[in-house]
Amino acid sequence: MNEMNQQAGSLPIQQLLEETRAGNQLLKKQLAATRLAAMALAALVLVLGVFAAEAMAEVRSVTALVEQVDVQRVSETIAGLDVETLNEAIAELKVQVGSLDAEALNEAVAQLHTQLGQLDTKALNEALASLSEAADSIEQAADNFSRITSIFRR
Repeated sequence: MNEMNQQAGSLPIQQLLEETRAGNQLLKKQLAATRLAAMALAALVLVLGVFAAEAMAEVRSVTALVEQVDVQRVSETIAGLDVETLNEAIAELKVQVGSLDAEALNEAVAQLHTQLGQLDTKALNEALASLSEAADSIEQAADNFSRITSIFRR
């Protein structure tokens, strides 16, 4: 009978051990997941720290640029602007742009394009080259003439 009581008593202990082992396995999995989440969070904090350091460097450079601005001179320049005249000029420009005949402008551009398309660029380049050679010849003649006349000036 003692054996039966021992077996009956050991059954709940074995069941308790199995439940404890299963609970421990679950806790190990949860611990691993928590460690993984902590590492990911640490990496995120590190990246944010790097970005914050870069942002601070940018803020410092902008602050240095702002400190270099002569606020008094800028204020005087802005105060010296004749806003009324500027507004009148803008209004006049709007009127002129509004009265612009876009169709006539397009036709003129099309005609110019046609004329430029008919231009013989090879002949033009040859003429420019000849003109350049002539200019060089005239320059040489002028230099020679200056040398000759310098002999008589002495």
